[in-house]
Amino acid sequence: KEILISTLISGFSKLGDLELAQQVFENFKNQTQTQVQTQTYFKTVTKNIKELESEIWTTMLNSFGDHGCFEKAFNLFEEMISRNIKPDETTFLCILNCCSHLGSIEKGLYYYEIMMKEKFKISPNLFHQNCIVDLFSRAGKLHEAEMFIEKEIKNPDLTVWITILGACERYNDIERAERIFQKALSISTQEATIYTALEKLYQKHKITNSK
Repeated sequence: KEILISTLISGFSKLGDLELAQQVFENFKNQTQTQVQTQTYFKTVTKNIKELESEIWTTMLNSFGDHGCFEKAFNLFEEMISRNIKPDETTFLCILNCCSHLGSIEKGLYYYEIMMKEKFKISPNLFHQNCIVDLFSRAGKLHEAEMFIEKEIKNPDLTVWITILGACERYNDIERAERIFQKALSISTQEATIYTALEKLYQKHKITNSK
């Protein structure tokens, strides 16, 4: 049942009907709350069921993020915590993506930090870390993005370098772009994106200098 609910929420969201996705979620949430209040739910609950419940909340949170309803996503995350529904790696990835697209550095760093603390004990993976790189990069904080990579990411992959390289192109940071380009090149010489980003930046710089 829980798997079907998660699928329905995701499916309706992808079809553009966020209202119907939310309706499915609210029906599930109310039903679960009723079971808790009558004390019939926890008598039969298993670890697997609790994980499925977390998956449903995460699916709804992700749906809010996909539709740009970031405040609803943040509120849902806080409600999730208040109901003792434990977020997992995917939940935090969704909430960090919301922060990145919203451009909220403060919120992004907050969620990144609490993820690792005693209550959750989730070690960030490259996807979480790249969200922070993307968060800094979108905001034009390229120095902070590069410092974060240096301090937090032991083995940056190509995606990480492409993320900040794209931001260098947007913010016309040639010196940094050339440095990042070499680091990306050390991982792969076949990825067209890294060449394209630097080429666009050189073209923009040439146009600017010719004026």
